[in-house]
Amino acid sequence: MSRCPGLTAWAEAARLSLMDSLPLTADPAGSEAIQPAHDAEAGPCQPRGEEYRRATARRRAATEKRAGRDDAVAEEWDTLASALNDWGILHVAPLRRRRERIAPEELFWRLAEATDVRLREAAVPLLLTYPSQAPDAQAAIARLGELARDRAMFRYLAAAALQRMWRTRLQMDLGPHPLIPPAYLDELGLPPLEEDFGRPTLLALARIEEARFGHNAWAGYTSLMDLFLAEIRLAGWGRRRARAG
Repeated sequence: MSRCPGLTAWAEAARLSLMDSLPLTADPAGSEAIQPAHDAEAGPCQPRGEEYRRATARRRAATEKRAGRDDAVAEEWDTLASALNDWGILHVAPLRRRRERIAPEELFWRLAEATDVRLREAAVPLLLTYPSQAPDAQAAIARLGELARDRAMFRYLAAAALQRMWRTRLQMDLGPHPLIPPAYLDELGLPPLEEDFGRPTLLALARIEEARFGHNAWAGYTSLMDLFLAEIRLAGWGRRRARAG
């Protein structure tokens, strides 16, 4: 039974999980400076005292793990997540905003070379939101080494297939956009994107990825598309952020 009146066991577990997982904003004064005041009547549903300090430590550790264990990885995350946000791609967020403006070709290239898989996969929603940047994506792919190039080709084709599979919905939410042009199909031996709205292309692509890398690529791409379709309904998606100066 939940320790908090009116909460199910699931909700109580979610409450505690949220305390553990939320990123912690750095405060030079330390955790005591950001600890909320609770009196003896606060009850079990509000963190207090030693419980709060333990939760703070867990949150800090989780944040450091997500950001990366060394400064270079953390800087890469902040720089590329900030650049994506500048293009209105909002499903990733930097811990600290960076002001570097990155041109489309360079952004696709740096995403493909990124350490974090969430940054590498962000090329798909970026291309779905800005299909006119397909030539920049192809130019970036041409500059990559073999393994990174193969993975980037897969993501390019996944975006092209998903766009065709969900074209009506995407036009409703994002407005009219050109189709992502076919590329790499002959090289990978894939069926044409025009066949059954790209579904056979994505299925064949997923089989190649699964055979090569051992993961369920079909589930990964469909989950990423579910996230994308939910995110594009939010205010600000796809809206380029102006910068002062």
